[in-house]
Amino acid sequence: MSYQGAPYPGPTPNYPQSYPPTNPYEQNGPLSQVYANDSKTPYDEGRFQPKKRINDPIFLILFILTVLGFAALSGIALNGWISNGGLGGGLGRQGAQTGTAVTLNRSAVYLLLLITAAAVLLSAIYLMLARAFTRILMHVTLVLSILLNVGICIYYWITRYYSGAIIFTIIALFSILAYWGYRARIPLAALLLQVVMDVSKHHLSVYVVAFTALLVQAAFGVWYVFTVIATYAEWTPSSPACNAQTSCSSGKVAGLIFFETFAFLWASQVIGNVALATLAGGPYGCWYYFGPKGSYGGEMPKSPTVSAFGRASTLSLGSIAFGSLIVTLLDLLRLILEAVRNSASQDDNPIGACLACCAACFVGCIQNLVEYFNRYAYIEIALYGKAYIPAAKDTWRLFKDRGIDALVNDSLVGMTLTWGAYVIGLLSSLFAYLYLRFTSPSYNADGQYTAPLLLFSFLVGLQCSLTMSSAIEAGVSTIFVGLGEDPQVLQSRAPELFGMIASHYPHVVQAFASDVSRASLVQVLTDKCDSENQAFCAEWTSAGYIDQVSIGFGAVSLLAILIGVSTYSRRRRIWKAVAWLVFFQALCQLTAFSLITHNYETAPFFEQARPGAGYILNILSWVLGLFVAVGVIVTGMAADSGHSVLGNLARFNKNLAFHSPFFDEPLFGLDTVALSRRNTQPARRDVVDASKFKDEVYPGFTAPTLAISGVNFTHSVASGDPFDTSVILWTRAEPLPSSSGQLPDQSVPVCLSFKIGTNSDLSGRPVDSGEAFTSYDIDFTLKVEATGLKADTKYFYQFADCTNPSIVSPIGATRTLANSNTPAERVNGGKPLTFAVFSCSQFQAGWFNAYGFAAHNTTADVFVHLGDYIYESIGNGAPIGRQTLGRELATIHDYRQRLGQYRSDLDLQAAHQRAPWITVCSSITSQDDHEVADNAWKAGTTDSNDTVAGCTFSPSGGCFTDRKLAGVRAYHEWMPIRQVDAKDQLRIWRNFQIGKLLDLTMLDTRQYNRDVTDVGYNHDFVASLASEPQRSLMGANQEKWFRDTLSDSKSRGAIWRVVGQQIVFTQISRQGDIDFDAWDGYRANRNRILDHLYNNRIDNTAILSGDSHLNWASDLAHPNDNTTYNPTTGRGAVGVEFAGTGVTSSTGPFNRQTFDQATNTSAIYVRDNIDLQWQEGFFRGFFTLEVTPKTLNATYYSMRNVTFRNLDGFAAASFTVHAGENHLARPVAGGKVLSGALKSQGVN
Repeated sequence: MSYQGAPYPGPTPNYPQSYPPTNPYEQNGPLSQVYANDSKTPYDEGRFQPKKRINDPIFLILFILTVLGFAALSGIALNGWISNGGLGGGLGRQGAQTGTAVTLNRSAVYLLLLITAAAVLLSAIYLMLARAFTRILMHVTLVLSILLNVGICIYYWITRYYSGAIIFTIIALFSILAYWGYRARIPLAALLLQVVMDVSKHHLSVYVVAFTALLVQAAFGVWYVFTVIATYAEWTPSSPACNAQTSCSSGKVAGLIFFETFAFLWASQVIGNVALATLAGGPYGCWYYFGPKGSYGGEMPKSPTVSAFGRASTLSLGSIAFGSLIVTLLDLLRLILEAVRNSASQDDNPIGACLACCAACFVGCIQNLVEYFNRYAYIEIALYGKAYIPAAKDTWRLFKDRGIDALVNDSLVGMTLTWGAYVIGLLSSLFAYLYLRFTSPSYNADGQYTAPLLLFSFLVGLQCSLTMSSAIEAGVSTIFVGLGEDPQVLQSRAPELFGMIASHYPHVVQAFASDVSRASLVQVLTDKCDSENQAFCAEWTSAGYIDQVSIGFGAVSLLAILIGVSTYSRRRRIWKAVAWLVFFQALCQLTAFSLITHNYETAPFFEQARPGAGYILNILSWVLGLFVAVGVIVTGMAADSGHSVLGNLARFNKNLAFHSPFFDEPLFGLDTVALSRRNTQPARRDVVDASKFKDEVYPGFTAPTLAISGVNFTHSVASGDPFDTSVILWTRAEPLPSSSGQLPDQSVPVCLSFKIGTNSDLSGRPVDSGEAFTSYDIDFTLKVEATGLKADTKYFYQFADCTNPSIVSPIGATRTLANSNTPAERVNGGKPLTFAVFSCSQFQAGWFNAYGFAAHNTTADVFVHLGDYIYESIGNGAPIGRQTLGRELATIHDYRQRLGQYRSDLDLQAAHQRAPWITVCSSITSQDDHEVADNAWKAGTTDSNDTVAGCTFSPSGGCFTDRKLAGVRAYHEWMPIRQVDAKDQLRIWRNFQIGKLLDLTMLDTRQYNRDVTDVGYNHDFVASLASEPQRSLMGANQEKWFRDTLSDSKSRGAIWRVVGQQIVFTQISRQGDIDFDAWDGYRANRNRILDHLYNNRIDNTAILSGDSHLNWASDLAHPNDNTTYNPTTGRGAVGVEFAGTGVTSSTGPFNRQTFDQATNTSAIYVRDNIDLQWQEGFFRGFFTLEVTPKTLNATYYSMRNVTFRNLDGFAAASFTVHAGENHLARPVAGGKVLSGALKSQGVN
């Protein structure tokens, strides 16, 4: 029997115009027996009358204040952001030069409207079909849902995603078993859906309300997104908007974003729920209680939708906000747990990630239950004007009696409408495709936008259909509440319809039959299932069977996992977790059984023997059974560090050396998924003596084959690229041979653990720790990012062999940088921040004594290398025992071998172990030419040129492009550096804001878009170009970025601007001899930078340079400018330059000179160059730069002899720069240096 009658335009002939004069609930009335034990009072005609009182005013006030606070904060953030160029300085402002202009062209608007209209039309057609073929569509969509679950299950098994496969196997089994229960409810759900569709057909305002709520939520979402972006832009410490008058900090940004997110989530909930209450209290509620000719003797109330919206947005808004607040808090908690899970995953903490995932899943389930519960509570609020707490109590009573019925009914209706929404989405995409196919719009001439437009069309169609469906679902739920609260209303007003509902599923109306004489009183027997209660008994029995199956499945899974879990402590943790799960499940099971048995024994009629709390506890018990089965598997796999294939992948991904040097070019990295599969074997390793294996050892079930014979940390440890909350840690560990006379097995990965803390002996709980794999694929190097660190803090770290934690690396020291908003006087705890600056370390030219001296005899906080960390050439170092291995570098093997040989130097190891390094590609140190090849520019080098002279091969073979890629890849593996952005030809320039003390800006003056340089055969040609106005050493993009960075540094209130780059900036000539490979070959570029400093009055700039293998100290001024600059006093300068000699590299014109001869040569240099105040070229060494808020102090250290290993060095000269003076303090170097030559007039 299907419902064919329509409640409009008037009642059916059998519908009475008013309630019958007799009261069926009176003491001896026909229904008095049925409701004898029902606590619900007889129907009160005033229940549905509007209540003129404000409910839950406290939450109303709190909600209004929250929205106003969000609006005020948004206004401040957006105003500041727009003022600083955000949104192009305005919304779609013409002529904007910066920011992002928000525009929407006419074609996009036209297509959007066209697709939306098509989606609405298609949705209406689907609703018409659903009205005509309701039961058929419900059967079809129910079967499709089951098939979808089965299909996902099969897919996961095929792809060997076993945890997902197990979960979806259980879901698929449940969906198949639930089909038989669902099928019996289809007649009722179909009938209610038909009734609601008829009501909505005569009240199109329901769709207006639904679409209005959608648009308001979408607009609010856009507002929220722009507010968050503006908040980041305004108050992030590194933002240009931050200055001395603006309080900027990461904590402040996090707090503001949290409040904005909270306000957005709460307001979005309230908007949707106001729409629900409007529909429930308006068209649907009025239809249920009044009909077209209501019992109150008149038509349905005029404008029911408008009046219901008025009540929902005023009198009931506090109650709606109350319920919405609960859901919002749960949503925030879930988001926090998701963030914790992601953080644990990144930190390679599978147990923490699993626990956080389970907690987030649990909170998400609770949130969904509360949302579903609130849906009916809001309908109670809309219908009867209740406050939230009374409405929630009545909803709980309703759910105890009919919760499962409501859930099944809503599920059937939801499945029918949701599958239709997906169909509408696909048809909308088809419509968009046909439109593009036959109209061929100009903006899509090449079809480049076809895919995104089809996806966009699908989403528009899906959302339009879901919006219309939500209006229908609100009506179904409203009628269900009416049947639960006041079934007698429908029985009196529409007995024909009521009889049909009762015949389909009498439990919904508590045995309220369409004819009172047909009401049956059924005795419930507790010892058997008779013909009247078979359905309920079957549900109870099935639940029990599923319970036992889940427990058994969980037990089998547990045993399988425990076979593979390798450690006793992990097995104990799993047993403990499972024991608690089983205990709670058994407790729920026993309590449910007792309550239901007692209910059956005491209730005289089956219709009143509703299981209530017992039924809920029973459901909870077999849900816990699922957790036993699924939770044990997930927890066990996560607990066994050597077991999980996914855990193996996480350990490969943890090692940054496997990844590409460039974020946006992943193909330069290795395929860690393939590596994980290659090194994972589904077989247990042969173990002769199990007693050898203790905690943290890996002979596991499906465990990866690991090197278990021990490792050798061949190159000590290193750290680099410090940020304010993280730093990169590096080591290298080769596997040892399993026995003497054998070679180590290098075909299997090595597992290393790391930990970092503030104690020098690493005692106590580490701040961060984790495990990662390395392998021969990356030369057994390993580097990880230690996160969660405190800014401006010293740390210690160490690596260990996972399979034998007693094998450890040396302990290294590192530190984090200050937050960009830290006051200058508080950076480094108020102590001077010292950098040790190096360049040009050639292995065959000498011993790296400078590194050792800096590590042992200075207090440097950070080591900075300005380039030429290695040399590509071979040379002849045999006389001093420093012969380089291999050949001139060309392949990745060559570069790896050379880096390994350099890093074997004990003094270089000590320097890396002593402090964090900021090196090539980290953007604080620059890559010079010898890391790849000599005298590099954007298209070649001296002996491997790709463009100018064709691909002329170097002595070792290989073109410049190939050598560059090999060099960068090997450098990425061997150095503690981060990935960079490769969009600009392997660019390495970047700026670091270290508190308000300084900006450390690193430039690439070697390879990034550099115009042709002197590569030997073209010397005269390059000399002729040196003064060309368009010639650039940096490239246009980098040059503009550098000038902007200097200006931004001044604007944010940084005291010092320290610029690191490779080659000498000041003009240097010796009797007319000019180095055109340096800045002297790019004079216009240098002048533009100096002009920017002068014109914008940018003070306190210091340039650090290397490459020349000589020491220089200069004032910065335009070359040969005797008008602005006074070389005696230094006035008129715009900054200083400190250029350092090499660690070992030869000294050019000073080669084979005596000390006195070298001093004379230096004197010639300072005489011939007006800006140069000191020069020295006899010794090798380095310099330190000590930075305080008031002074900059540079100390040059010279090593007396680099032909053998020693720490015999001395401070050759020391220079001071006072803040605001922009020149070396006079007398220069205090008027005294131990080597080199000072400009005479600069001494006094």
